Amino acid sequence: MDKIALLIIYNHRYDKNIEPLEQIYAGRFSYIYHIVPFYDGQKENVIPVYESSFYFEGYIAQCFQHLKDKGFTHYFFVADDLMLNPLITEQNLFEISGMKREQPFISELFSLKNKQYPWYHLIDALEYNPKKLGVEIADIIPSCNEVRSRIEYYNLNADVQIPLWMLIKLFWHRKTKRSFLFVLKSLLSFRWVQTMKYPLIGAYSDILLVPQSMMNRFVGYCGAFAASDLFVELAIPTALIMCSEQVVTEKDLLLNKSLHSSKDDFSILDKYQFNYNALESDFPENHLFLHPIKLSKWKK
Repeated sequence: MDKIALLIIYNHRYDKNIEPLEQIYAGRFSYIYHIVPFYDGQKENVIPVYESSFYFEGYIAQCFQHLKDKGFTHYFFVADDLMLNPLITEQNLFEISGMKREQPFISELFSLKNKQYPWYHLIDALEYNPKKLGVEIADIIPSCNEVRSRIEYYNLNADVQIPLWMLIKLFWHRKTKRSFLFVLKSLLSFRWVQTMKYPLIGAYSDILLVPQSMMNRFVGYCGAFAASDLFVELAIPTALIMCSEQVVTEKDLLLNKSLHSSKDDFSILDKYQFNYNALESDFPENHLFLHPIKLSKWKK
């Protein structure tokens, strides 16, 4: 019998979301936990974590220590500003969504060079060095060859080389100090192509399902990546493919649509006029989730 923990991840400490989210998911999930950074309140189902939101894979590693002996068969992580299709419950999660009991789920997996727009976190991938001073993870994370082999197993590009023109395009798109400094450093060193020191892939990571059978290994990788400052949307997908022969993604599901990127048509939400009850009763057809849904804007 499935025993699913619904784990709501908060990027920031926003205690006002706890009660509305309890109301939204009560009756649908029996075991609801809120993973909140630096929480010091009294609610028993709120787990405090101590990590930067840029590395919230560390939240997963920390919260698992509170839950690993409670008999859960699956750990279902969703962001606090992600609205899961209201038809989904713990009883029908696999049947209605198309997720698999024995396999992890994440919305997508992608090679870093295959993004069709300049992705700011290319710089995180290029700068990442697991040999961070004071962090001893060489015996915890897989070797470069192991990761490369697994990435290629998933028919993704492991040996990603980023030409300087793409980084200049990224800077022009984002215009941040960090991207400017990275481009300037490349120019001054005459490096026209940048290569990752450690093979990585990417994925939108605000929704994630992991079976209990692979959690010990998964959280070990997540904790090590967080300790070495690897951005979460690089860390989680890379850790996940190292733990499973098959990862289910959104394209494999029965509910195979979502709103979560600037390319998606958010105008389909206009008719609800920020009324949550209207959204809940007429959720967009075939959508697994909507993100972001800022609860402070949506009124019941």
